[in-house]
Amino acid sequence: MVKTAAEPKTTIIASATPERRWAEVGVGKDALDVVEVPFVGTDVAFESHGMIMLKGEYESSKIIYGLPKPIGFGRYKIENPPTYFYLSEFVDMDVTTAPDPSEFTERLAQLHQVMSTNHCHVAPGSFIKDTAYSLNPNAVKLGIWRCQFSSVFRSKEYTRHYLRNYPAEEPVAEFNDRNRVYSLKNDPNYSVGHPGTSLRKSAYNNMCYLCEKYAPVEGIDKYDPRIDPSVTGAYITPHLAGNLV
Repeated sequence: MVKTAAEPKTTIIASATPERRWAEVGVGKDALDVVEVPFVGTDVAFESHGMIMLKGEYESSKIIYGLPKPIGFGRYKIENPPTYFYLSEFVDMDVTTAPDPSEFTERLAQLHQVMSTNHCHVAPGSFIKDTAYSLNPNAVKLGIWRCQFSSVFRSKEYTRHYLRNYPAEEPVAEFNDRNRVYSLKNDPNYSVGHPGTSLRKSAYNNMCYLCEKYAPVEGIDKYDPRIDPSVTGAYITPHLAGNLV
């Protein structure tokens, strides 16, 4: 059993059953009162940076709580490495049907505007939630949409609708280049779990583009638009088999 920092009482997760999509949760010091809650989703991270990230996500989720409901944040009993978790209500989302661009981006832009006031961040990536603390502009929030694995949201239609509701920051003319910068980290991250993909090459090609335009240097390759997914329209098809996206 693990104790969470959920308030106002200590919550003990007694068991979790994926097949039934709910967990037994004991409320109180001795966990004598067992209640059923929807099956929880769990994020796990390590060391001090992981603690900051998940604590920020938990606190931010409490502020914007709609769905999923935040349940708790805490640390595993294991001493080394220090391991932290964030628990939230499980939401069985439909990831096979693309949301309406107009309605989705309007609601998302409204949320981002509110969160900018409270210094919280909700990334609009491919059904990926990230409420970790951030002060970044909307070019950052849309960075993940540019990536090849974002097969739905990388459509320019979503960005166009989003910017109608949440205009790009100044200088507006450099918005696309800022968006390119903020997409860079996502491709290498994805490639770690998908060996053999071309995403690292795409990230490097983006770096070459930015260097040529803003800080020309010798010794690096030339930017090649023929392998730029934002030019060619190439994308990675999500592998839905086995509940993987």
